[in-house]
Amino acid sequence: MTGYLFAGMVTVLFGIGVWAAFTEGVRRGRAMEQSRADQRIQDTALPALDAIAVLAGTPQTKQVAREYAAVLRRNLGRKRRGRLSEDLAGVVAELSWHGIRTRLELDGLDERVDADLPAERRSALREAIGAALHNTARHSGVRDARVTVETRDGGVAVTARDSGAGFDLDDGRAGFGIGESIVGRMAEVGGTATIESRPGRGTRVTLWVPA
Repeated sequence: MTGYLFAGMVTVLFGIGVWAAFTEGVRRGRAMEQSRADQRIQDTALPALDAIAVLAGTPQTKQVAREYAAVLRRNLGRKRRGRLSEDLAGVVAELSWHGIRTRLELDGLDERVDADLPAERRSALREAIGAALHNTARHSGVRDARVTVETRDGGVAVTARDSGAGFDLDDGRAGFGIGESIVGRMAEVGGTATIESRPGRGTRVTLWVPA
């Protein structure tokens, strides 16, 4: 009788273990799928809404696009956890597929700021530095860039530099995309963006957000 009882207990415990492993696998699978979906929104829907907010023909359409983009960013910001350094490393890896070799320098980044910077500000820096490096890929004529990160002035500054063709800051069309997407994105999270460029002298984009 004792043997049957023991065997029954083993069977029950085994079943519980299998069920726990199954439910954990389902949970992780759903989490991974949600992460992929969030990344697709980050990489496709948000840039499209940002473009509509700039290029749409009517003020009403622009306003609706800005509002939808703000809602998506808030929702994504609540979900995302991680470090600024990891986000920027992801941007650098992504740009390598476009042929841009980027040296990422993190020596000046405070460990606490790296870990604790709010998700919305991390996301803004990620998007803006990505836009700057995409600009390098499309227009600079060079394949090397440098990104430095440092803690300063009560926040964190991220600077992207290239030694490419550059552009005239007074030419509205030449700097349209980089100005609208980067300066506007930083302003949304209480940050700033400074763009320095001259024809033949390369481009430097400096971003700053409060910690």
